[in-house]
Amino acid sequence: MSSAVFVDVLNLVCTLVGSVWLVRRDRFCGFFALVASYYAFLVLVFHLGGVFIHQEGFTGKIYEIDERTFVQVSLYAATFNTLFLVVLSVGARPFELAQRLTDIDMGLVTNVYFGLFIIGAVLYFFESSSFDYAGYVSFRGVAYGWVLLIVGTSSLVTAYLRRSYLYLATVLLVYAYFCFKTGVRSFLQMPLLPLAILSLANSDRDLGKKLALYGGVLLTAAFALLFLRSSGELALPEIFLVHGLHVVFYSYSGNDQHTVSPLIGFAIGFVNFFAKIDLDSLDPAIRFAQDFFGFTTPDGFYHMPFTWYADSFAAHGYMGVAYGAVWAVLIRGLKWLVLRDPLTLAAFLPQVCWVCFFVIRGAAANATNSITTAIWLSIAVYGFLRIASVGAMQRAR
Repeated sequence: MSSAVFVDVLNLVCTLVGSVWLVRRDRFCGFFALVASYYAFLVLVFHLGGVFIHQEGFTGKIYEIDERTFVQVSLYAATFNTLFLVVLSVGARPFELAQRLTDIDMGLVTNVYFGLFIIGAVLYFFESSSFDYAGYVSFRGVAYGWVLLIVGTSSLVTAYLRRSYLYLATVLLVYAYFCFKTGVRSFLQMPLLPLAILSLANSDRDLGKKLALYGGVLLTAAFALLFLRSSGELALPEIFLVHGLHVVFYSYSGNDQHTVSPLIGFAIGFVNFFAKIDLDSLDPAIRFAQDFFGFTTPDGFYHMPFTWYADSFAAHGYMGVAYGAVWAVLIRGLKWLVLRDPLTLAAFLPQVCWVCFFVIRGAAANATNSITTAIWLSIAVYGFLRIASVGAMQRAR
């Protein structure tokens, strides 16, 4: 067993045990700790394949990613995950769904959000007819219909709280349609992540058995994909990100190269609806695509996030492990936001889940920039519904 694999095994065991412990105390933070555990698993699987040769697609330059880089990645990921779990776990409090809906007209809230969702689906049906996956990743896919779809996804949350399964099924089917139509898998993250968290939050009985069952199914599927892969190819979802992670560590170790701090791109992306700043120089994932292929993209077409280990390391070197604590504080803050009341939960849970997932994936700038218009429209709709809902309830009394 190599040194890197040994560290990876310890990292995976500790991260997984800590995540399960956290899930039992805080479903929200624990869920994203489990997501981080999956990337720890990918690093281990990748290292089991041994050192590899990377070739830049456009220059033809070839270099070996050796055991030294493997050990760097392993130690960095283990330290990062430790800080992340420690900060998430300190003073962990339950993620409890509010049971009192008496001060909010949830029927009105559901109808407004579902109406926006249907309008968005119709608009996006026509908008997406002229582009495929390439059109989406070149930023032509972020259209008005997509914005309304995101805002309207809040109807899934209210449908779950009210047990309105027809609304819930409709939202899931529409997202599935656009996922298959455009080939953009991330479409499904918008409804599935909040649905998973809501299900966990509502699973007080037999949680251990459910976690064991879900985890067993996921691991079985992962290993099935691993053994069914083509010769020389790893078929696990997101494994390509780990390949790129090693290229980043190889390229940015021991030199003066660095990228902008991922927190800067994250913050600017949040307000970019107003700022209208070109994020090409502020998004490490665009720089990584250039490093990976060996050429400079003229329009930011290629966007390659390589997990949150890559963007933090490229910006700050080994000090980037501090981002394990930074992102943990962010996730806890977002949890506090959505737990204020049922309306806040409905309004912002889908966007919050999207942001948290893509931060872990290594796309901090795009996590906010891709939905900046939807975020601010959600804030406006939230304010309207807060006033309208309270007024409706007062008249009902």
